[in-house]
Amino acid sequence: MSILKYEPFHGAALHRLIKDNTLSDLVIKPGLSKNSYMVRESIFDETREDKTIGIFIKYSGKRLTPWRHSIYKEEQEEMKLLEDCCNTTFLLLVNRHDGIACLEYVHLKQLLDDSFEKIEWISVKRKRGEEYGIKGKDGKLNRKIPRNFYPKVLLDKLGELTE
Repeated sequence: MSILKYEPFHGAALHRLIKDNTLSDLVIKPGLSKNSYMVRESIFDETREDKTIGIFIKYSGKRLTPWRHSIYKEEQEEMKLLEDCCNTTFLLLVNRHDGIACLEYVHLKQLLDDSFEKIEWISVKRKRGEEYGIKGKDGKLNRKIPRNFYPKVLLDKLGELTE
């Protein structure tokens, strides 16, 4: 079976999550589409959705900044479903070889409102030595995202759920 175009980008994001994990064993399950996953610690009953974090991964294969990510209506609907059934959801924007910009769902709503259109966009920009600036069709993130924010922020959130 051949490697699909998106798999190396998802692999980079999941590899960092597994490599930097300081918690007990993680369970990572696929979500509804090829872009989503559900993560929890293995010590918890898998029916406990309040101990689960949703991940939705988008990637841009563009070599240089700014990286533009197309977000389709169905993808926004799936992210909303993840947010509704999990404790929280993170959107991971993989920017080719540069790194991963990580947004919690609540911050995604600053970029894209709840009126899901057929196709919308998020743009990630970074100057050399700086953090990620992110804007979307409906707004701009009011702070910059450090390149090393992921996976620490996700693991910290998961750790809070298991305390």
